Amino acid sequence: MFKLAVLLLATSECCFEIIELVNKYRADVVKEGTPQAEVMFEVKNDDSLKDYAMSLAYCKRVRIPNRYSYFSFGSRKTGAAMVEQALSHYMNQLGQPHNDLKPQVFRKAASLIYYKSTRAYCFMQLQSCMVRANVWKNMLACVFNNRYDPLLKF
Repeated sequence: MFKLAVLLLATSECCFEIIELVNKYRADVVKEGTPQAEVMFEVKNDDSLKDYAMSLAYCKRVRIPNRYSYFSFGSRKTGAAMVEQALSHYMNQLGQPHNDLKPQVFRKAASLIYYKSTRAYCFMQLQSCMVRANVWKNMLACVFNNRYDPLLKF
């Protein structure tokens, strides 16, 4: 499948490292020759999306405007291992034809590889969401634009 570089993502302020991992993943998708792969763009960090990503990572309800796509993922893993787990999870869901693929899973996976996305902000927060009494999950959230910028092609 794909290999991601292992980076230390020790704090919640790790957007650039996460974006780098997302771009490496997107580059691997391009190499696989998927539809629109020849026009997929590299994603650049966009601080204007920070509030949305942070709200999602803190498990707050937030209305994301239609011009953006996003995914959020909870895990007990941290750092690059968590990012790789999230990317693998969503893309493996798409690759399993026998799965009863739910629309929300498809949308989250599609947000990772939508070829016209050019800007994103990703945020990871440790122990930010309580899933049951005294059990917390680490959260990763990325928000993507869905606009074309001709200067950012891979």
